[in-house]
Amino acid sequence: MARQRGFDPQEALNHALLIFWKKGYRSTSLRDLTRAMGLSKSSLYDTYGDKRQLLLATLKRYQDLVIEPMAAVLESDRPGCAAIESIFQDVIAGVQNEEVKRGCFLTNCAAELAPHDSEASQAVRDGFARLESAFEQAIQRAQVEGDIPAGKDSCKLARFLVSSLNGMRIVAKANADRKSLQDVADAVLSTLG
Repeated sequence: MARQRGFDPQEALNHALLIFWKKGYRSTSLRDLTRAMGLSKSSLYDTYGDKRQLLLATLKRYQDLVIEPMAAVLESDRPGCAAIESIFQDVIAGVQNEEVKRGCFLTNCAAELAPHDSEASQAVRDGFARLESAFEQAIQRAQVEGDIPAGKDSCKLARFLVSSLNGMRIVAKANADRKSLQDVADAVLSTLG
């Protein structure tokens, strides 16, 4: 008879995500992880594998918790430009939130790991591709609605928006000034029309 786990694997994964997000992969120790997750080393290894496999699982979890909700807004029935603007406004509104001050977990991992770890790099690319696809759908909806010129390349605009959003989140890590972030968002959104 298989022994039941005495913990929620998704909740423990959420705690690991927060530690990696705060400290980065290299600066996070196994002790940091076991303490945050409330697990022994053996439970961590039995459930998630090694530290690197745990990181890859947290990248997927980040996509589920952060990227997918943004994609849902962008792919909703809301007017395209309103949906796009709301994503940027969420970053500005949350500027005092600890999550915003940590930046984008995908971007952080891209800077730290992507040049050296092909699997982490692929996970980052997958997350960005998902967000680009959602932005592209919102752009195309806005083109049908007449708010973005039909001749603009929706794929290029989507990539620009993802890059700009990540840039704003990096700036927010160091400078939590709402006015500065609003200025950036205004400039980015003005390029759509």
